Amino acid sequence: MKHRSGTPLALALTAALLGTAKADLPRSPEVGAVGIQQAVDRLPMSARFLLVGAHPDDEPSGVMAYVTRGLHAESAYLALNRGEGGQNEIGTELFDGLGIIRTDELLGARAVDGAKQYFSTVYDYGFSRTLNEALSKWDEQKALSDVVRVIRTFRPDVVVTFHADERVGHGHHQAAGYLAVKAFDLAGDPSAFPELGLPAWQPQKLYLSAGVGGGTGDAQNATLTVDVGQYDPILGRTYQQIGLEGRSYHRSQGMGSLLPAGSFKNNFVILKGKSGAASGQEKSFFDGVPTTLTARWANVEIPALASALRTAQREAESAVKNLDLRTPETTVARVRRGLDAIRRAKNVAEGVSDLAPAAKSALVDDLARKEEQFNEALVRLLGLNLKAVANDATVTPGQAFKVRFDLYNQGKLPVELASAGLELPSGWEAKGAVAAATLAAGGAVGASLDVTVAGNAALTRPYWRRPDNFSGRVTVDRPECVTLPYCPTDTFAVARVNVSGTPVTVRVPLQNVWADPKFGERSRLLAVVPKLNVRVDPDLAIMPLGSDRKATVHVRVENNTTGATEGNVTLKLPAGWTATQAAQPFKLARSGEAALLAFDVQAPANLTAGTYAIDAEATLGSEKFAEGYTVINYAHTEYRPLYAPARATINAFDLKVPSVKIGYVPGTGDVVPEALKRVGLDVTTLTPEFIASGDLSQFGTIVIGVRAYGDRPDLAANHARLMNYIERGGNMVVQYHRFEWDRIMTGGPGPFPTTLGPANIRVTEEDAPVRILAPEDPAFTTPNRITQADFEGWVQERGLYWLTTWDPRYKALLESHDRGEPEAQGGLVKVKVGQGTWTYAGYAFFRELPAGVPGAYRLFVNLLTPEGK
Repeated sequence: MKHRSGTPLALALTAALLGTAKADLPRSPEVGAVGIQQAVDRLPMSARFLLVGAHPDDEPSGVMAYVTRGLHAESAYLALNRGEGGQNEIGTELFDGLGIIRTDELLGARAVDGAKQYFSTVYDYGFSRTLNEALSKWDEQKALSDVVRVIRTFRPDVVVTFHADERVGHGHHQAAGYLAVKAFDLAGDPSAFPELGLPAWQPQKLYLSAGVGGGTGDAQNATLTVDVGQYDPILGRTYQQIGLEGRSYHRSQGMGSLLPAGSFKNNFVILKGKSGAASGQEKSFFDGVPTTLTARWANVEIPALASALRTAQREAESAVKNLDLRTPETTVARVRRGLDAIRRAKNVAEGVSDLAPAAKSALVDDLARKEEQFNEALVRLLGLNLKAVANDATVTPGQAFKVRFDLYNQGKLPVELASAGLELPSGWEAKGAVAAATLAAGGAVGASLDVTVAGNAALTRPYWRRPDNFSGRVTVDRPECVTLPYCPTDTFAVARVNVSGTPVTVRVPLQNVWADPKFGERSRLLAVVPKLNVRVDPDLAIMPLGSDRKATVHVRVENNTTGATEGNVTLKLPAGWTATQAAQPFKLARSGEAALLAFDVQAPANLTAGTYAIDAEATLGSEKFAEGYTVINYAHTEYRPLYAPARATINAFDLKVPSVKIGYVPGTGDVVPEALKRVGLDVTTLTPEFIASGDLSQFGTIVIGVRAYGDRPDLAANHARLMNYIERGGNMVVQYHRFEWDRIMTGGPGPFPTTLGPANIRVTEEDAPVRILAPEDPAFTTPNRITQADFEGWVQERGLYWLTTWDPRYKALLESHDRGEPEAQGGLVKVKVGQGTWTYAGYAFFRELPAGVPGAYRLFVNLLTPEGK
């Protein structure tokens, strides 16, 4: 067993490879002959390309595929944030949970287009109108430091970004352009950000996209036009089609699209060019940029180095020219000689003493990258296939488990297995051995290895988290992982073979593999989890002042160990609170079994408005567990535990709740029904069948969830029934919708004409002033009197996708707007229809209610209260 460490660059490369580790969906086209061709085509090319954007999906995907798979350069996308502030079209996760989903979606896209993925430490706090707001919330200098870090780590020759002005709309997009332009120069300044401890690196060219995210753009002003509609006969698609396939992994944003063939031009304007880079009209991003190792280091006058580089370049070009995919073994000798030459050059470079430290670091790094590429090409040409399968998908600190190690020689040349085993973190132990052997063509060698996890093993978890609901930056728990998607996996199987005297390394992460009767072979990376998963349900409770001040806290304890376990759970209560049980025991007989323990708590008689925390702790012998996790694991993502303290937050405030029966049509990922049940409302989910034929009159109010009209065609099909329900005295509240609103039917699906339109009216400042336009309307009086205090403490935004126009019969109830923006009244609009009421509620109740915002609860409860009942 060996312990493995690496530079930030090595960690980044490993992280990029992990995007292909999940076998549920084969995402990378690099398999078989295609993988061999791509690996060999990369060998002569030594140039790098970095695109800097703000969010997941900002990257022009076809361009990424073209640069990586067409030009065979290394490319990477730096997304400043993970899209945590967006909406989720596939589930209920928001904020950090949504950030995990979108991180994996980006890794899926990168596996398709072949690029690497980086992030900064800023948080997507929601739509931003201005550059200044983004820079203020993100802390400009810290955000700039992140971008400089990525440039110095990845060391691109070419950087592409957005214009830093209103042309790109979103303030986050503007900030991406602003920070990238500043970082372009600062990355090459040794006096800038010395605390990063990274050698300075100056990219040679900086481009601005002449359009946001691709498309034809502004061709008249472009200095470079790239047609990514070129067809690649090996890949069987155009680069735009490859990019769009990757873009379709942004499923939480509804980015699935068709894959049209044909020309697709992207236009760019060169902003800065250095070191002899070309200017004016260009044919390639890399015009004027040295793209081979011999050209990049021609000014280093070391004969042994120059000779080795020439040999490596010659063998790489010969391998590309002579590759026959039907007989890949005939190219092995050329690639092997190239790898030997790169290693000779690397040995020379590491011993050089008269190069400036930054230049030496860059040279050694270039050679290390190229060594890895030659090694990968040899693995593919030889047909080496290493499998390392753990018998458990999740393990706990101190647990023993088994790993099946198998190396297959699927090629036509024999190889010598020199050594094999596992690379594990410090404190882990492995027993067993894989014997050295000669593997003939078609041969294999395998062994079963016993592994024991370190007692203090780090848990598998995101290294970032948002510290509160208002921060524009994340808290980083493991600084060594900053700018990477996740901390790279640190459990590997490794085989070292010799081919005609040349060492070749095969390394794969440990995985658990199983057969799914519906989907076939599936896999996931090994994850370390705590022995006990302790969670509190509900994690948020509402306690109206004047109520009986009682609550039941449920603590769920799940056993992750391999055997039986038992212990106790206790609560830590706020001052003056009591519980009927001081502690409760649990006894779990097997792995995966869980116990749900109910604690009845009582608030003091002098309870005042505020937020109160009740923490749970489970003990197992001398060990204590006070946090738990939920698992995020969609078909297109990895298994990702998202941790939270085992805590119930109780919000106490003045709230009167009517006795009204609610029928609810949920939208995608809608958790508002659960929020309403927290305050004792009777909520029933309405199915398409019930909407079509059920007795709607039994409900005092029917609520249409966020974007439900887009997911539930039965709503438009039964529009007349719903309007009849209102006319007969029903109350309907429709939450925000997007552009589907105007397409559902002429004038929208309200009782009278409305338009949402393309203006995308929203109020992004959560503390934007709100003006009550009709103070005596029942929406503000019954049963709760709404005042300005009810608009304090909102999170992320006031609202989004507000109505643009509405029939004069409607009445606007509130007005709000961001600083410098025109007044907007389309966020809360209602109308009397016969004996009933219809309301469009574009305020962000879908965020505020799950966050426990008191004023949002009070206002929404009023909207749910039928007038006069």
